[in-house]
Amino acid sequence: MNSTYLRNIFLTSAFAFTVSAGAQQLMHEDFAKAGTELNTIGRGDCSVESGVLRSKGSFALFGSHDWKDYSFSFRARAPKGAEQVQIWAGFRTASRFDRYVVGIKGGLQDDLYLMRTGYMGRDEFMGVRPLGFHPEVGEWYKLRVEVVGKRIRVFVGDNKLPHLDVEDPNGDLCAQGEVALGGGWIATEFDDLEVCALPASHLNGVKRQEVSLRETTEQKAAKRIAQRKTYVGKTLARLDIGRTELSLDGNWLFMPSYEMKDASAAISPETSDENWHVMSVPNFWNPIRIWLHGETMSTPNGPESKGVSDTYYQMETDRCEAY
Repeated sequence: MNSTYLRNIFLTSAFAFTVSAGAQQLMHEDFAKAGTELNTIGRGDCSVESGVLRSKGSFALFGSHDWKDYSFSFRARAPKGAEQVQIWAGFRTASRFDRYVVGIKGGLQDDLYLMRTGYMGRDEFMGVRPLGFHPEVGEWYKLRVEVVGKRIRVFVGDNKLPHLDVEDPNGDLCAQGEVALGGGWIATEFDDLEVCALPASHLNGVKRQEVSLRETTEQKAAKRIAQRKTYVGKTLARLDIGRTELSLDGNWLFMPSYEMKDASAAISPETSDENWHVMSVPNFWNPIRIWLHGETMSTPNGPESKGVSDTYYQMETDRCEAY
C-alpha cells in the first residue's frame, strides 16, 4: 500500500426472477399443510408447522433423484431470538454426504458459501462471496440456484446478476439429485420452495459474471467529499493538573502520497487539508493482518479465502481499496 500523510486536528469547538421460456415447473411447495410427512436426513428436528418448514440439525429432501438440470428458489429466515442467521440448502443430493451445499453465513461473516461434499474424499470448496449486507434474525432472505451441467449460479435477493457463478470441473461426480432444505445448527424456517427444470442449453452464450459490490470511482469520490464535510477534529475541553489524557482513537485526516508528492507540504501548517481523506483509527491500522488473515486455499475456480479469518482481511483490504 502507498504511504500516507496523516493529520489529526485538535479544535476547541421483493424477489423476482425469470427462467427461460423452455423451463418446466417441477414442484411448488408453500408448506401450508401442518404435519406434512417429510423425507428427512439427520437426527435433528424437521417439521412443517405454521405455514413454514422448520429445521435444526437435519434437512428435508424434495423432488426426485433423477433431477439433473434445474433451478430452485426459496425464502428463509432465522426466527427472532436465534443467535444469528445461518441458512443452508442443498441440491443434486445423491446421499447424506454426496451433494452440493449452499449457505448464507451471518454472524461474524456475512458471506455466501458453495461446496461439493462427499464422493470418497473428493470434497471441494466451490467459492465464498461477501453478501454485501448483514443478515438479521427474523428477516426473510431469498435465494435462487441454477445448476446446468457443470455450471452453477447462485442469486441472492432481487439481484439480476448472481453473487456466485462458477463451473465445477468435477461436476460429473454430482450430476443429479434432489433439493434439500435445512441442515444448519441454528433453527431456520423455509417457505415458498419452487423448482423448475432447465434445458441443457439454458446458459449457452451467457458469460460468467457476478454482482460487483465495489464502489465506482465516482462513488468513492462523492463519499470522500461527504465524509470530509462532516469531519470534526478532537476537542480538548480542559487541562488537568499534573496529567491530561486524550484518546486519539477516532477519525483522522490523511492524504495518500501519490496525491501529494511533496512531503514538506504535507507536514506544513500552511497546507490546506480541505481535500484530505477521512480514516478511522485504529480500525484502519492492523500491521499483522496479513500474518493472521488472508490465507487462501486452492479450488476448481482458483484460490479462495478460508472463511471467517479472511472476513477481517477483506475488511482491511476494502478500506485500502476504497481510496
